[in-house]
Parts: sequence; structure tokens; C-alpha cells
Amino acid sequence: MPLPVHLPHVIYATALTSLALHLLATRKASVSARRQAAARIGLLESLAAHLRTGEHVSQEELGRVRRLLRDGGAGEAEVDGNAGDGRGGSLRTDATEKDVGWKVVLFGREESESK
Repeated sequence: MPLPVHLPHVIYATALTSLALHLLATRKASVSARRQAAARIGLLESLAAHLRTGEHVSQEELGRVRRLLRDGGAGEAEVDGNAGDGRGGSLRTDATEKDVGWKVVLFGREESESK
């Protein structure tokens, strides 16, 4: 039984679309990682500037900066300074996750699962 004439084209289009979506997701993840790194650098530079000028930095302020750095930097929800809940989250990336199921491999991870 011969293959339908359009089957190779459908396979190629599916592969190209999948590759394009994967590259887009990778680019968005790298932009997010760069923003987090820039936020952390900004926090540390601000703290260093205060210390260089000889200002007294309270333990409360140091704790807030440590919590922001530990919980992933200053994101949009953390701009007002009330970041984190003090649980001491860890900096874990998706690359360190051990058990990835086939459903995640084939269909990807939902946005709510990755946070």
C-alpha cells in the first residue's frame, strides 16, 4: 500500500513547527533568566552602594535582600518590597529535575507547573 502523497509534507511541516515553538520557548526562558540575573545584580549593586557610602544597613534590610535573592530575584509581583514568604525557597532549574514523564516530553509543561 503506497503512502499518501501529502504525508511527507505533513511530517516536515509538523517537525518545523515543533522546532520553531521549541526555539521560541527557549528564547523566552533565556530572556526571563537574564531579567532575573539583572534584578539580582541590581539588588546587590544597591546594597554595595549603601555599604560603600558608609550607611547603616539594618538587619531587616539585609534579610529582605537575602530573601529576594534566594526566592528568585525581584519579579513584577515583588516590586513593592513584600517579596517571598520567608520559607527559603531554593534555586532549582528544570534541568535538575529527575523524573520527567512522557506526557511532559511530548506535550510540554504547563506554565503553572514550572513555577
